[in-house]
Amino acid sequence: MHSASTALSAVRHRITGVRVEKETLVVTGYAYADGTPNERAGFQAELRNRSTARTYRLSVSRTATPQLVSESGQACPDSGFDLVLNAKELAEGAQLPAGVWDLYLTLAVGDSENTVRIGAERAPEVSGDAVSYGIGSKDNATCVVGFFDSEDGGFSVDMGGGLHPEHAMSAVPVSATWQRGGDAVMLIKFSALPGVDPSTVSVHAVNEAGERIPAQMNREGKGVISGTLRFASSGEWRVLHTLNSGDSPEGNSVRAGKLPAPTRWRRGLAPWYAKPYSAKNGGLTVRVAKVDVIGAVKRAARGAR
Repeated sequence: MHSASTALSAVRHRITGVRVEKETLVVTGYAYADGTPNERAGFQAELRNRSTARTYRLSVSRTATPQLVSESGQACPDSGFDLVLNAKELAEGAQLPAGVWDLYLTLAVGDSENTVRIGAERAPEVSGDAVSYGIGSKDNATCVVGFFDSEDGGFSVDMGGGLHPEHAMSAVPVSATWQRGGDAVMLIKFSALPGVDPSTVSVHAVNEAGERIPAQMNREGKGVISGTLRFASSGEWRVLHTLNSGDSPEGNSVRAGKLPAPTRWRRGLAPWYAKPYSAKNGGLTVRVAKVDVIGAVKRAARGAR
């Protein structure tokens, strides 16, 4: 961005979306200078390490905002932005180092610019909840957590999940397999991240009605944790984990490295099935229901015609 001769006075900004796309974090929003024509505004964005002040720039795309008008009545047709955070390559082609990184945006209009911390102002549809995902291999995963800071409200990235161990555990893919014989019993096995006491980790499943199935937990040594879940009733069951220390009471998503195939079994004469799938947030979910035998026969008959 060019060398500015003056600083912009009032910069208005708002985050309108935060989402995970593959292995990147995308932050969308808009920013404009109130009281100044905003045609062809320019943007730069950076992450600033909270401890060292080291900075790395993000990729920024300007987006059209044809309906946006400032408080002073100035049109702001080019004031939207998409910020793409690729933590794998952000540090000059290398992975972003561990730590907390705060997001800043620089707005340039004409010969003036200003750098502001963004995130305290956000659209109603932006919940403010932290989002997380893992990068790297299954055996060497690193957690990336995007969150809104509790003090200044700004958006930040917790690289490695040091401030968010519950999210860091969610980034570790688990092994999910069916145990043989009987009802649908799923064995879930994973490793605790460094700094997480395996004895504090528990797993459970919860359905849309709020019913809860606790897993029988086992500690296998060397930080390996396993738990067995028996799906005894129908529903869409989200598999979650919790930590005893400062964790969400509901739990955080469990991600399967590879989904097991659907399984079937009988209770009395009635056939049942359980089908694992990944929810929109990547969390492991299991659909459990009776097999619709009559419906299956009718569909087979229609297909045979």
